[in-house]
Amino acid sequence: MRIACPLQGFVLVAFLALTACGGGAGESSDVSSAPEGKAHKEKPVPEQGKQWSGWRWKGKRQDCFFKVGNECHSSLEAACKAAGCAKSSCVHDDSAPAVVSCEK
Repeated sequence: MRIACPLQGFVLVAFLALTACGGGAGESSDVSSAPEGKAHKEKPVPEQGKQWSGWRWKGKRQDCFFKVGNECHSSLEAACKAAGCAKSSCVHDDSAPAVVSCEK
């Protein structure tokens, strides 16, 4: 690309600089933009870190490979039995833990 005069080069550089900086009126996470008295207040995280609520499914975490409802199972056979279907009609998806159900 050949620039004919220095003025065109300056205009091109100024345009690129302005568009690269954004400069739009997008959403801002700045607290100063919140209405007065409505500032979002977050609880500080303790030094130990966030406290999690615990394991979400019934069963041991290290043995949770197949899931039926809210229960974890370590083998497909056990999960099929819990689902109430024969092994031939038992299917599972590709998630982790795999959700087991009976084929219709």
